[in-house]
Amino acid sequence: MEVYGMPFAIPARRLRLAASFQAASPPPARGADRLTIRELQFTDLREPSSGRRYAIVRLQTTSGITGYGECPAVSRDDFWRRREPLEIPATSIETLSRALSGRPGLNAAVNMAALDIAARYANVPLYQYLGGPTRAKVRVMAALPSLTAARPAGFSAFLVPVPAKDARQQLDALRAETGPNIDFVVDASAASLPPREAAQLCRDMETFHPYWIDEPCAASNILAARRLASESVAPLGFGRTLASAAAFEDLMREEAIDVLRPSLAVHSLTAIRKLSAMAETRYAAVAPYHEGGPVATAAAAIVMPSMTRYGNDS
Repeated sequence: MEVYGMPFAIPARRLRLAASFQAASPPPARGADRLTIRELQFTDLREPSSGRRYAIVRLQTTSGITGYGECPAVSRDDFWRRREPLEIPATSIETLSRALSGRPGLNAAVNMAALDIAARYANVPLYQYLGGPTRAKVRVMAALPSLTAARPAGFSAFLVPVPAKDARQQLDALRAETGPNIDFVVDASAASLPPREAAQLCRDMETFHPYWIDEPCAASNILAARRLASESVAPLGFGRTLASAAAFEDLMREEAIDVLRPSLAVHSLTAIRKLSAMAETRYAAVAPYHEGGPVATAAAAIVMPSMTRYGNDS
């Protein structure tokens, strides 16, 4: 006897295996019902000083536990998809990710809020919930315009946007002003340099000893990135525009990247932790990129201690 062209024994064996798996499957996790998401709300915000726009995502469970996340400004499609995470336990991270596939910003914010809920329910800091700290301190990098106010607050690393022509003179002036205990990351992303000019910039920066050079060329140009990495002493960072783990893996496989820069607006905290595990095998660091609000900054700073390959949170 055959069923759909297969011997009857094969589907029968599969049915027996399915029954045995079901019998051996663990019972629902204790408290899973209490962690079921019942409500998702958005609050759009605009900072009056910087003009930055972002949205705060608020998740609430059936037991009233609330978690917060952050994403770029909410689109109409995000608004209509707000019901998709409902009735899913906050601890079912992969299920939530599948429910929001195709909406990376919303997925990142919901992941952030779900982890917040899980840690609150366990009554431990998020880094402890994720396995415990690997370091005692977290370093957060600030933008250069905030240098005067940020240094007294404890910031010791700054992102410096540089045009290619006077980059060295600008950085020499900053070093003379701040002294040797401040680190600078050279941000070349806005310059959109061709490979030849990017190579010249990297050579000019070597004696300045930057923490790393961010986006010296397009991250999609793997051949150019590999050549820069082979010729430059300064570490190179890429990734703020990359949307997949495979793109980071391509750069690491070619030894073209020293610092992975996944954007918090695109990659969830769970995805960034997976990137950190990938980076560990290649001796690369991870420093998430962020230009939004304080919720995502705080979430990244809390998660980073649980990761082994950690650079800065920008």
